Order: sequence, then structure tokens, then C-alpha cells
Amino acid sequence: MPEKDQAESETKKPKKNDRNPLRAAKLLFTRLPIGLRRITVSGLIGFLIIVGIAVLHPSLNERWKFGADMTLQLLILLAIAVQAYIYSGQWEAMQAQEQHMRAQVKILKETLVETKRIFDLTERPIIVVTDCDIKGGLAPNRPLRPIVTFVNKGRTAAQRFRVTVEIAAKPTYIWWFGFGDTGKVPEGDYFLPAGDPMLLVGAPADAVTIDADFYKRVAEGKEEFVVHGNGSYEDLAGREYPIEYAFQFHADGGFAHYRIRKKGETEENEKENPN
Repeated sequence: MPEKDQAESETKKPKKNDRNPLRAAKLLFTRLPIGLRRITVSGLIGFLIIVGIAVLHPSLNERWKFGADMTLQLLILLAIAVQAYIYSGQWEAMQAQEQHMRAQVKILKETLVETKRIFDLTERPIIVVTDCDIKGGLAPNRPLRPIVTFVNKGRTAAQRFRVTVEIAAKPTYIWWFGFGDTGKVPEGDYFLPAGDPMLLVGAPADAVTIDADFYKRVAEGKEEFVVHGNGSYEDLAGREYPIEYAFQFHADGGFAHYRIRKKGETEENEKENPN
């Protein structure tokens, strides 16, 4: 029992407060931002200068008056400095926020441009040439007029569709690098809804007649008989898109797409890069 009373009495004794006020003030000072530290140090130096001048003043009454007035002016100056420091920090924060907002606006603009590009690629007319033939079949010694099938495979209608339909048939000539300027102007002003096909027949004035010898050489694959054309069409917003096509006749399978090579491109290049 006595030992218990002694333990209880020891726990009831107040603990000694060994905290150092100077150390706590130093810790608080080190936690201040660098700008407030400089303002605090400048204020202390100014206050020490005021105290030194007041102590050296010959008149006791003027000494206290001078010290009080200058200390008040110093406090006002420190308040202005602290306020300016706070405003400076707010200004820097606003500038950083402005830069962040500018970056967000730039990203938004780029997103809108990309969205518009994707929309233009998907929500637009896409006219392709799916088939080609000769009216009445390919035969010698009679006018030949091509029949070309166009289909709008896009999601919207096409307007102002203009295109040429021509035949390239010239002995000993290979049309690898295009057909040159034939002087033919794209004709028509067609409207082609999405998903609809359109058959265009070459004009009678553009009909081509081949002789029996050339026809035989075409059938043997020794000459080229190509139906080609070019033109343009517009979407509903008025944006224009070009179109160009070419079909070559093969005796064993009719007409097939004919790829026009770029200058300097060989068959080996075409096999390596079919697109």
C-alpha cells in the first residue's frame, strides 16, 4: 500500500516544461518563406537602428518620441512590404494559372481540329469507280464507248460531280505514267446520294475505233486498251475532292483497275510498295 501511494503521488506531480522559447522562435523563422524571412530580418535591423539612434539622442523626451514615431513608421513599412509580398505571390500564381489555361486552350483547339479532321474523313462523300465495260463489248472496226460505274460509298451526298470518260488505245504505247493532257474537260453536274451508284457512258464524239490487228494484239496482251478519266466532286459544305481512275482490258477477265505509276517507279517498286 505505501508503494502504491508513492507511485500515485509521483504521477500527480506536474511535468517540467523544458521547451526553449528561443529555439521555438528560430524553428518558426526557418519555416517562413524566404521572402518573409528577408522582410523580418530587414525589420529587425531597422528596429535596432532606431533604438541605437534613440539611445544616442541627447534629449530624453525627444528620444521616446523619436523612437515611437520611427517604430510606427517601420511597422507601416513592414505591413506594406508583407502586403506587396502577398500580392506578388498572387500575381505569380495568376500567371501560372494563365499559362495553364493557355495550354488547356491549345489542347482544346488541337482536339477540335482533330475532331473536325476525323469528321471530314468520315462524314463526307467518297466516290469510287467499281466497274467498267464497253457498250456492246470490245470489238474491232466499230465505235467503242465505255460504260463506267461510280458509287458514293461515303456517308453524305456528293454534289457537282464532274468527270471524263475516255479511251486510251495507241499502238506500241504503254500508259504507265499517265495519259497527259487530253484536252477533255470534265462534264456533268451530277448529284449522287450516299450509297447510290451511277452509270456514265462515254460520249459518241469520244468513241474510239480500233482495227482488227490492234484488237488481236490487245487480246493477246501485247497492247494496252485503257478506259480512264478524272474530275472532281464536292460535299454539301462545298469542299472539293479530286477523282481519277483507269481500267485496263484483259482478254481473260475483262477490265481491271490500272495503276498509274509515278515517274521513276518500276515494277519492283510497285511490288514493294503497292500503295
